[in-house]
Amino acid sequence: MDTEEYLSISGIQHFCFCPRQWALIHLEQQWSENIRTTEGHLEHRRAHESELKEKRDNLLTVRGLRVVSYRLRLSGVCDAVEFSTDPHGITLQNQPGLWKPFPVEYKHGSTKEIDADRVQLCAQAMALEEMLVCDVPQGALFYETTRRREIVDMTMELRQKTLRLAEQMNLAFVKLADNYTDLIGKFAVALLAEGVDRNVKKKRFLGQCKMSPSSRRAWIEIIIGFTVIVCLLSPSSRRAWIEIRRRGCCRSCGQCRPPRGGRG
Repeated sequence: MDTEEYLSISGIQHFCFCPRQWALIHLEQQWSENIRTTEGHLEHRRAHESELKEKRDNLLTVRGLRVVSYRLRLSGVCDAVEFSTDPHGITLQNQPGLWKPFPVEYKHGSTKEIDADRVQLCAQAMALEEMLVCDVPQGALFYETTRRREIVDMTMELRQKTLRLAEQMNLAFVKLADNYTDLIGKFAVALLAEGVDRNVKKKRFLGQCKMSPSSRRAWIEIIIGFTVIVCLLSPSSRRAWIEIRRRGCCRSCGQCRPPRGGRG
């Protein structure tokens, strides 16, 4: 699989908090902005828009560093990675000495009991370990509200939880895309039965399961745009659309607010 088709590493934070929220944000782009999410976006933008590299004494800070994990099948961008001199570190291009990486993720609000933020940071650390062939035993979460860092130890328990969530997220993506395809096939048959458009062929909506993730995402967007129009045509079309929406997202966790709410 092409690494460009890997799911976003930031999505594991939303998936840990609530799979339905993850689906709304990362698949359907339907999570409405509020003041908290807007502030969070601005904070991340400031972190990424700073100088890409900054060196002070024995500390080298790299911002907006792209990472990928073949084991987790995730890719994304680290807000910042701090490299400190260490006799057991690794070599860096154009930098003398040995360096030890330390990922830092910027978050809005304050420290939380749920491990969602820690799982995202752990995924970044595991990606850095794969890319740099070194150990990343710790990282930090910097919370803008409290202006404090929370040091996170990459324990075996946290690593196993991150790996398990990454596997579940990738499986959920494939299952959700396949469910959409199956339901849209039924939806197309219903439209044909009504005689809405006899030129529409069922094969356009079926047989889409063996797609790459990026193709599935594009397909889902086409499906959503198409059904928004045609669901207004008849009661049966509206029922089909409601079924798509009902079955398309996870409803088991019970933690979600309606789509108008902020991110967790």
